[in-house]
Amino acid sequence: MVVVRTITASLTLHKGDCEDENVLDTKMKKVVGFLARAQQTLLEAGEAKVEAVQTVRVSCNPVEEFVDFDEGDEKAVLAQIARLAAVAAKHEVGFLSLGPMRSSKHLALIPKILALAPHVNMSASAVQNKDDAPDFGRALQLADVTKQVALLGEDGQGSFRFCVSSEVPAGTPFFPASHFAANYENVCFAIGLETSSVLVQAWEVAASAEEDEIAAVHAKCQFELTTRMADLLRPLGEACATLANHEGATFFGIDASMNPSLSDPGIGHAFGTVLKRIGKESPGSALFGSTGTLSLCFLLTKSIRDAGKAAGVTLCGYSGLMLPQMEDKGIAAAAAAGAFTVQDLLLFSSVCGVGIDTVPIPGETSREKLALLFMDMWALSTKWSKPLSCRVLPVAGKKAGEETNTSNPFLCNSVVLGLT
Repeated sequence: MVVVRTITASLTLHKGDCEDENVLDTKMKKVVGFLARAQQTLLEAGEAKVEAVQTVRVSCNPVEEFVDFDEGDEKAVLAQIARLAAVAAKHEVGFLSLGPMRSSKHLALIPKILALAPHVNMSASAVQNKDDAPDFGRALQLADVTKQVALLGEDGQGSFRFCVSSEVPAGTPFFPASHFAANYENVCFAIGLETSSVLVQAWEVAASAEEDEIAAVHAKCQFELTTRMADLLRPLGEACATLANHEGATFFGIDASMNPSLSDPGIGHAFGTVLKRIGKESPGSALFGSTGTLSLCFLLTKSIRDAGKAAGVTLCGYSGLMLPQMEDKGIAAAAAAGAFTVQDLLLFSSVCGVGIDTVPIPGETSREKLALLFMDMWALSTKWSKPLSCRVLPVAGKKAGEETNTSNPFLCNSVVLGLT
């Protein structure tokens, strides 16, 4: 059985659309209707074995393409976005992404935009233009935005709806970096999965095998995960292709990223199981983040990509390894044990994805330190042309090493990590 974390569909908007509630209502109704039918279709597609569709989401083309920030004053701009958010709420859209903000001139408006409604999400690109050199001034702006957005929720969780992104392609289903291109007038959609239970099962089998050599254990890990993921992706991809053909929609693909669930032991547990098996002479080596983690990150990502090819399915978005500290019990525990740093997470992202995600940092972190983190993420992403994002949660009043006390049912508590 497979859990679909999100079916994300496109809402293509143009200049002037957000000034007319009737236009917005017509377009939103079309997308929401598609999502309802898509959810029902996948749940009823017996071969796909979809256990649950957790969320359906609406993702726009980049907001600067359909709201004129330069012509209107701030009040008029916010009124247009508020109108869009209200129409989304009317149609019971729980997740709405406005895409990435690109112009440095408009970054300061992001906290005000996100304050309009709790279902609004967005990102900001690390650089204004794809070929730009690193810009510390822009990075400082992004740091200021992150710290201000954090105040929109308790324990820095306002930042849950915002990230800094780099090289994230259109058609990525996962928020807050999700967006679609404006050159499609039909509905486009992509699927994001929740797959950590598959990883746990595959690597527990691999770790229990009789092989003595580390290379043999690695090979078993890759075989078990690739086989299981391919078997999962093949019928799901076929069901999505059939849906697209029936609806006249464009299917962007499946983001097969290894994505955790709080209802199973999680990604950190799976890593610990294998690390304990291959480092049996060293009991302390069984935590995510210890020596051997990087190679397992690479192996896992390769398994996902190989599974997509074997299944004949188009993979989209990140399709790598998600390492959200506050969404995975094993990773949260490893952080509490001091097994990795924020910079280590960037290192692991060099061979997988998604970057820095739901990492709690001290609320007093300087804007300069935060800006440098964004620049490090951008440098890694640009060097290897890989999608990365950075979503940190500045927690007011907390210092590095102190435990968070979130009441969010979708997050688990962990320790605050400092930026060194």
